Amino acid sequence: MTDRPIILLGAGNQGRVALDLLRDIEVPVAGFLDDTRAPGDRVGGQPILGPFADALTPRLRNGHQFLLTFGAMEKRLEWGRALLQSGAVLYRLVHPSSLVGDGVRLGEGVFVSAQCALFAGAEIGDFSMINNHCSIGHDCRVGAANLFGPAVHLAGTIATGQCCKFGTGALVQPDLTIGERVRVAGGALVHEPVEDGMTVIGNPGRSLRLPDR
Repeated sequence: MTDRPIILLGAGNQGRVALDLLRDIEVPVAGFLDDTRAPGDRVGGQPILGPFADALTPRLRNGHQFLLTFGAMEKRLEWGRALLQSGAVLYRLVHPSSLVGDGVRLGEGVFVSAQCALFAGAEIGDFSMINNHCSIGHDCRVGAANLFGPAVHLAGTIATGQCCKFGTGALVQPDLTIGERVRVAGGALVHEPVEDGMTVIGNPGRSLRLPDR
């Protein structure tokens, strides 16, 4: 339990999910910040307090903690670093239905949803978001601002760079290195190392360099 109410950055689908989780564990929520909604609007009964930039003001920074609840990885990295630099406190959300094994290290502002398993020795980088029913194998090293869709499974001793995205049901075989800004499509099976900026599709997975990457 925290005595500093949580402000959620992002009132979209991930924000609504985070609100469900926080209510389930009875953590107080002050409202949302969102750049696409007007102050005074309500999402899930909670008010829109203003745009993202208000998180950097003493008015909100003092007396609150913040949780990043949007899925854009580069933006998560940018805002997470900006908040820490401003002196803001980031909330680390780990739903109590999830297993956190021996020696697991969780970075600043990490989000772990319900029914996940983080096994012995895993390290989860700052600002990463792990959705429901994921597993992170022993001794994995997950980079900053990674996003895991539901039911993603990393076997043991995998290293990922920052700003990677794993789609729903993606699987990664053990002892692999995955570069920065990698996208793994839903249902893909990663069975070999992946270079920076690649997209992996299919089972078995094929690495592609798409034009917009």
